[in-house]
Amino acid sequence: AHDPFYFSNQQGAQVGINVDWSEFNEDEVSGMSLVLFPSMSQSIRHTTSSINHVELNLLPDEYTLLVHNQGVSEFGTIGFSGMSQLSTAKVFPERCSSDWYRPRDNEVLVLSPEWLAFGKNEFLVTEDMVKDDGSYYEPKDIETPVAIVTPKNIIYTLHVSINVKGINNYRAGRAAISGMADGYFPGTEEYNTQCVTHLIESWKAEKTYSHPDGVQDGIITSEITCFGLPAEHNSDSMANVLNMNILLVDNETVVN
Repeated sequence: AHDPFYFSNQQGAQVGINVDWSEFNEDEVSGMSLVLFPSMSQSIRHTTSSINHVELNLLPDEYTLLVHNQGVSEFGTIGFSGMSQLSTAKVFPERCSSDWYRPRDNEVLVLSPEWLAFGKNEFLVTEDMVKDDGSYYEPKDIETPVAIVTPKNIIYTLHVSINVKGINNYRAGRAAISGMADGYFPGTEEYNTQCVTHLIESWKAEKTYSHPDGVQDGIITSEITCFGLPAEHNSDSMANVLNMNILLVDNETVVN
């Protein structure tokens, strides 16, 4: 039976949550954020410098838990929205502008997001974890382990390579690729169907072959981080268009 005086007392159970970062090797973890979604009350956010274990005092309820690396304020290229509800929780690449690329109508420009890992689990806090006897509720001194979470990286690396004939005329490049996912919904573990355009502004050039007439073949390469392809991508190559500007060695001529 439910004790009508319980929630006015607001005493909870001491529970322990363990986090295993062994499957997230892309970045060093120096802190973590937990977002808990109880079935009967508002969401709870907890940020800590601990990375493997956290002890919380929670009321009896069914909980869904999200864990990600670092605190929200530590990210400069990733935004968080709708985190008060599991169904609306979203992470997305922060918007940017460009002094050379002119976006089309409703085209959104972004830069490479930082590494981000999410883990999800569900657990139950029962009244037995709180109650020491049948007359009143009192927190127990010893925590009860309730969940193990193993966050995994949700950020992709996009590699771009372009074969160039006459690379001896190449000085610099800059590009933008359209049709990339505008973020991720950690509650449903799905990537967004909406799209953004990523700027790709750092390139490396390598000569691969010299022709007898002096013309040199080569390759220019770059890589960025991104949220990958949007959900429901139809594998149509025209959904992802690479627009590139190449500056020639005269430092004046630009080839589009």
